[in-house]
Amino acid sequence: MSPAEHANSESQPDNTLIKELFGEILDAQDEDRNEDAERALHEANPQIREAVQKLLDAHQRASGMLLDDTQINKTAGFLSTLDITPTIDAYTITDEIGHGGFGIVYRAQQHSPIERQVAIKVLRRELLSEEAITRFRSESAVLARMSHDAIAKVYDAGLTNHGQPFVAMELIDGQPLNQACDELGLTIRERIKLMVRVCDAIQHAHQRAVIHRDLKPANILVEKHPSGHRPRVIDFGIAKLLDADPNSQHTQANIRLGTPRYMSPEQRDGGETADTRVDVYALGAILCELLAGDVPTSGGTQSSDHASNTTAHSHITKPSKIASEQTSTTRINPKSLRGDLDRIVLKACAPDPELRYPSAQALAEDLRYYLDGKPINAAPPGVLYVSRKFIRRHRASVSLAGVLGIALIASTGVATLKWREASQQRDRAQASTERVAFIGDFMLEMLLLTADSNARGAPPILTEDAMQEIADRAAEGLTEDPDHMLPMLEGIGRFQTQSGYPEMGAQSVRRALDFAIEYHGTPSPEVIELRIRLHDLLWGHGLEGWKPQIQLADEESAQLFDDNDPRRLRVLQRSQGSIENLKRIIVLYDTLPDIDPSDKYHALFALSMQQRFSQTPSDQLETCRKLYEVALANYRPEHTAIIDSMALYGDALTAYAPSEEAADLLSTAYERAVRVFGFDHFTTESIRRGLARIYGKLGRPEEGIPYARAGLESVERLMGTDSIQYANALYELGRLYQYAEQLEQARDTLEQSLALKSTKWSTGHGQITSTQIVLAQVSYELGDTERAEQLCVDALQYLGERRHAPNYVSAMSVRIAIRQQQNDVTGAEQLRTQTREHLHEIGMNESEIEALLSR
Repeated sequence: MSPAEHANSESQPDNTLIKELFGEILDAQDEDRNEDAERALHEANPQIREAVQKLLDAHQRASGMLLDDTQINKTAGFLSTLDITPTIDAYTITDEIGHGGFGIVYRAQQHSPIERQVAIKVLRRELLSEEAITRFRSESAVLARMSHDAIAKVYDAGLTNHGQPFVAMELIDGQPLNQACDELGLTIRERIKLMVRVCDAIQHAHQRAVIHRDLKPANILVEKHPSGHRPRVIDFGIAKLLDADPNSQHTQANIRLGTPRYMSPEQRDGGETADTRVDVYALGAILCELLAGDVPTSGGTQSSDHASNTTAHSHITKPSKIASEQTSTTRINPKSLRGDLDRIVLKACAPDPELRYPSAQALAEDLRYYLDGKPINAAPPGVLYVSRKFIRRHRASVSLAGVLGIALIASTGVATLKWREASQQRDRAQASTERVAFIGDFMLEMLLLTADSNARGAPPILTEDAMQEIADRAAEGLTEDPDHMLPMLEGIGRFQTQSGYPEMGAQSVRRALDFAIEYHGTPSPEVIELRIRLHDLLWGHGLEGWKPQIQLADEESAQLFDDNDPRRLRVLQRSQGSIENLKRIIVLYDTLPDIDPSDKYHALFALSMQQRFSQTPSDQLETCRKLYEVALANYRPEHTAIIDSMALYGDALTAYAPSEEAADLLSTAYERAVRVFGFDHFTTESIRRGLARIYGKLGRPEEGIPYARAGLESVERLMGTDSIQYANALYELGRLYQYAEQLEQARDTLEQSLALKSTKWSTGHGQITSTQIVLAQVSYELGDTERAEQLCVDALQYLGERRHAPNYVSAMSVRIAIRQQQNDVTGAEQLRTQTREHLHEIGMNESEIEALLSR
């Protein structure tokens, strides 16, 4: 019985029959069998015929004609009554979990390439043109490459079996941001911390040229996490995918993108929406609502409908005033919003985009400054304001003299920015040397705090010329007041370095050293200390001249101090940093009082690097653990020492004890590195590569591949495609493809990596042999046993040392597998015997051999 005949036998509409008849007619139309289509519709039961006709009308309109809002709502309502659940290959769609202006969200189970729960958003077909659907496929790939712990991951995108666009996303179990903040009773600081993480997520996307354009609390879910509650941005880029014209704020169906309540004035008025500052405005509006109970409007308390009519020239009401009139919707005291928080929201929501924060990162930075009690960029940088913030952050250390020093700085016009004027009063200052010294020390402390090395990538507080002038003035004062100006000049050198000018900083420290040699003579503690400072600066920034400085410091310190003196140990850990010496120094540091934690950190770091390239590289695991503990005990969470040690410990765990602990360490380190250094910084890239690697080791390569791809793109931007860093990034991506059993992609990527490495390293280098072995494994899996055998033979020539044992075994395992596949039992057994004999020859005992062979 045909669907039409069956339809006539029923008295009530049946959803299955409606869908069958609808599909039959569409198939007939696609095959130019219009008469068959008309006959099938004519023969159907009247009720079913009416339902199918409505579907056909909606389908026709969705394919080319524009729908007004009334038509869309009617069609959407009608479709929902039929309970038509979309079908997608490789997914089982279950229940609906939400719907909005763009489409319906379903809970689903993905079956390929892996099994997992996902949220599938099926987009309204009438919102897209055929051209936009074509672009949809390529744009969705951009979303899939975003990798941030505050953005819901996009796993897949395409068309359903009936041609509706869909996006498969991470399934988030959480509440909308505003609802979560209220139900959890979060404080102002807790709400701001959530918004900081949201800003970081938005910045991550903006760096990939993806603008949300529909930010609102409903699109920011708060979920429980072991580290506490964390925000997750959803629907990222859906507006971009729906938009046929990237510069338009309307879809093909002339439906406005975004939610008026949180739209920037230019977005509401139909202006520019390809500017990231439309998202900055929305972030400010959301922040205002979280703090004050409503979004910023011209009257402060207007409804969302009124908000949509606010023009680009309207006055924005302060959050503190909004809160005072919104007592029913916020439990936050309006007085607590006055000052910095008012200024931050007003700057984020400025009607003129040019007056807003230039990026989400800049907004996040000011919010962090607020949390840390530092001066914000949105505030007028007055002397009293800056001084008040400094005292608030350093109550315990700012004495009465500090307060008097601040007053003196204020009365002279802030000496850090008025050095020229201050120098004109040098004669008068010499009459009060101690007071001048205090002011100078205080100024330098403030400068060094502002130009913290942990904020690399942030704009310096002073220009390059201004810093050079300060250094020149300090050098001029060396002969008049060497005891005060010598450490001042060295400190200025550190300030220049931390502000991003290491060559200039090295020049200032060298000037201080040259004067100290003449003034104090050699050997002297002052000269030795400056040699160490100069060595660390040059070595840490890859500048020439570091080796002679530490050699001289070694010779001079040996004349002044015994080998157990901390001042001698500081030199030895740099000049004679063998594994044995470093272990001895670290043991001494544990017994000596008042050791500078940076010295112990430096010694542990140096030891871990030595062990990494030793005959027993696994020894680094314990050293990296201690390094991380020292950092945790002595530095704040986003200090570079914490980030670096966290990354080193995570890498060591990845290599010798893969675990969730390693993944958590690297994930946290990566999140902080992005904030502190930026997305494309070499430290961030190194950690990103480690994060990709641990997911491969944990058997979850699909989670690591986005990090590896992002790393490859970042290295290409920074170093180009002819760099060793690019070759390493290719290798990591190839390994993940191997783990994910995407063997052809793995082979092609590893071949590219090997070819590039062969131009950078000599034959037999570890970088080359490790790539050869992995490529051999992949080639074997693809059936290219000849290529696999040759790669292993080439690598084995250079794997004769004990530290090469894991790679040696891996290469021999591939060769043994080839013999077994060829039914060469004798040949396989001979290779097994050869492997054991070699491992014995390089000094491994039987238990070590068994452990290695059983991996």
